[in-house]
Amino acid sequence: TTGVQFTPRLSGTLSLPNALAILALAGVFGGLGLTSHALPRYRAVGGAVVGITTLALVLTSSRSGLGLALVGIFAMQLALPAAPRMRLIGLLTLIPAVAMGFRIATWPTFTDTSKIVAAAGWGLLLATLAVALLSSLIAAMAPRLLPGANPAAARGRASRRSVLIAGGSLAMLFVGLIAKAGGPVGAVNAIRAGFTGPVGQSGVRIGIGSNLRDHWWQTAWQGFTNEPLHGWGAGTFRLLEQVTQTPAYTTGSTHNTILEVLAGTGLLGGIPFIASGIAVVVLAVKGVRCPRPGDAVGTTIVAIGAIAFLAQGLVDVDWSLAAQGVMVYAAIGAIAPDQPRATPIALPWRLSLGTVAIALTVAGLFAVPFWLSERETVRSESLLLDDPSKALALAASAHRYNPLATAPLLLEADAREALGDHAGARRSLEDAIRREPNNYEPLLAYGTYLGYSWGDPAAGRAALERAAILSGGDPSVNVVLDTLPAPSP
Repeated sequence: TTGVQFTPRLSGTLSLPNALAILALAGVFGGLGLTSHALPRYRAVGGAVVGITTLALVLTSSRSGLGLALVGIFAMQLALPAAPRMRLIGLLTLIPAVAMGFRIATWPTFTDTSKIVAAAGWGLLLATLAVALLSSLIAAMAPRLLPGANPAAARGRASRRSVLIAGGSLAMLFVGLIAKAGGPVGAVNAIRAGFTGPVGQSGVRIGIGSNLRDHWWQTAWQGFTNEPLHGWGAGTFRLLEQVTQTPAYTTGSTHNTILEVLAGTGLLGGIPFIASGIAVVVLAVKGVRCPRPGDAVGTTIVAIGAIAFLAQGLVDVDWSLAAQGVMVYAAIGAIAPDQPRATPIALPWRLSLGTVAIALTVAGLFAVPFWLSERETVRSESLLLDDPSKALALAASAHRYNPLATAPLLLEADAREALGDHAGARRSLEDAIRREPNNYEPLLAYGTYLGYSWGDPAAGRAALERAAILSGGDPSVNVVLDTLPAPSP
């Protein structure tokens, strides 16, 4: 077990309980699929898999894993193709693991917080073997005990009547939970508190925990908004948190895959990654509705597991983006529906659509940096008086997006001057003048600083006179020029 989250939780060699939880969840769904098989030996194997993985899932104390297990099991009862009453066998195989899991959670190994890492010992191994044996026996013998169960009967999904009953029951459950929480707002606040509560001792219990997800999510979002195009670099969240937050609560993950990919790789990496997740959901639905011959059960299991995998990544410690990308694309291939070959698009249409796509891409590549630069410039100007350091960072970001614009350089100069960096402010203004020698605004700022702050009124007057000529006698230039002290004789 590991105490990485303030309490001993089963983690195995992965070192993270939540990572083990999602793997256990995949085993639970796969085992449940086998428990509906017509042959007893396959049902026995499925029961053992369900018992072992459910026990591991309970002992990880992963709230997202346990919640997704309940939702996934509910979905499998409706969507899994099985003979009459055979889907119920999987529910029976869960009982030994759940009962044993909550019993083991009271052992000193899982309650003693004085040890950072503790071995669960032989007792856990023996308990696991007992659960696996008992669950396999239940799966193998259950058809003889369940009235109406017929393993040899034709497989089919739940009837429309069963779906309506399940949907109505689920709706009543939601209404009851919302009423108990004091209304929709109370329910939302309760869920949020469960996932973003303050640091503290939690214990191995469902629905109780300690974390800083709201802090990590905010950090990742700020990182993305500061570098929305290319991000800070994949896998750099630990560094990003230390740079952007005070005080920093160091962790290696945002606990949200979408925010992590946006903060790490920006829109360039985030768009294809998010598109792949959407593709998984779309293909999961289509794959369940139109499975390849003989793949109805396997497609249903993979579809439910893939969606659970994506959902878990929204609230828990993520796999690396590379590893998750491999899993997502593998799931797409596994659940792709069996559809007839699409009619090829005619060559003229392909050329037209390709040209439009390329034109839109090029336009976006040109337009987005200019928009981002303008946005950062406005934000920098609004923060200049209250937070010159932040304003300087935003101005520098705006300059990187659009090196041709002088407005970010003027704000850089103002921010550096407010911070006492006179040399840096001068360099920024001189850079702006070089870029736009016929623009009077950099000369106006340059002359003003020379005459009033940098102790060189003669050079300041020369710059202001040049600005007055370029501006065509703009009043803002004349006011500064008229109030500038006359040079000494």
